[in-house]
Amino acid sequence: SVLANRRFGESPSLSKLVSQQKLPPVSERLPENPLVVVPMEEIGQYGGTLRRALTGDIVQTAGVSKTMKEGLLGFTRPIATGIEPNIAESYVFKDGGRSAIFKIRKGIRWSDGVPFTVDDILFWRNEILLNKEITPVLIREFKRGGEPVEIEKVSETVFRFRFKEPHGLFLKALASGRGYECTKEPAHYLKKFLPKFVGQAYIDSLAEEAGFDHWSPYFK
Repeated sequence: SVLANRRFGESPSLSKLVSQQKLPPVSERLPENPLVVVPMEEIGQYGGTLRRALTGDIVQTAGVSKTMKEGLLGFTRPIATGIEPNIAESYVFKDGGRSAIFKIRKGIRWSDGVPFTVDDILFWRNEILLNKEITPVLIREFKRGGEPVEIEKVSETVFRFRFKEPHGLFLKALASGRGYECTKEPAHYLKKFLPKFVGQAYIDSLAEEAGFDHWSPYFK
């Protein structure tokens, strides 16, 4: 293994589960080539209190959701001076900016241990982005020339975005908020809540039981 001779710190909140053999060691939970962020001054310590500058009775989820999601690309850390791979390991533009080939890091998994693969990205495009009951208005960053992005699977870890016209701002979109869109939908879990896979009547019954008047907000 590429990670065999590397040392990684285990979160104290998870070390007990590792000792009980309920969770693999951290080196076995990481992808083969993990992203390593070099800190500004020193490596942080676990624990403490997170203080955020929010006041009033508002519901603000963006900050929390950004810490829970990982995009294909991200802005360089700790100081945002450019764009760097994140879930992706590498990328290259082709066809005059009309297509981009991405390789995702081998060994990335969802929080339940199921591997994250190109099939999850295809699922997002075909079943969520293009489903008008879930996405009534096509996200502009994922279309050019009035047509949605095409996604071609090359292998379990390599895929190609293809647009009708050149998309010069695509990297910036993937490094910002839109970069989470295509990497946050676990196909193996969400298929259980789509009519296409489990039947309309069943999903309607689940939505009604949960207090929704339509299946799509229940799915979201």
